[in-house]
Amino acid sequence: MPENTVSVTRPGKYGNPFILLGDQIYLNVKYRRPNLYPGAFFSIGDQEYCVELFRMLLSGDLDGLNDPYIHYWENHFKELDLSVLKGKNLACFCSLDKHCHADVLLEIANK
Repeated sequence: MPENTVSVTRPGKYGNPFILLGDQIYLNVKYRRPNLYPGAFFSIGDQEYCVELFRMLLSGDLDGLNDPYIHYWENHFKELDLSVLKGKNLACFCSLDKHCHADVLLEIANK
C-alpha cells in the first residue's frame, strides 16, 4: 500500500460490519458465530444504505435496537481511536465512484 494509507477493508478493525449481497444486508457476526456466513440478516437495501447504516452505527443512532450484534459493533467502534486516521488515505475495495464507509471514517477522523 502507498505511504500514509490505512486499509479499512474487512476483516480489519475498520471494516464495515454491514455486508451487501444482492439487495440483502447482513450484519457480520463471525466474531460470535464463525461458521455463519455471511452473517445475520439485517435488512433489504443497497450500497448507499450500507454506508448510511455504518454512519448510524458510529453515531449511536442504532442504539435503540435491542440486538446483541449491533451492541457488539457499537462497542467495537467506540473503543477505536478514529483520530489516528486523520490525514491518512483510506483504502477499500469499493468503487471510487460510489459512497463507501471509508468516506464516513474520513469525515469523523478529520473533524
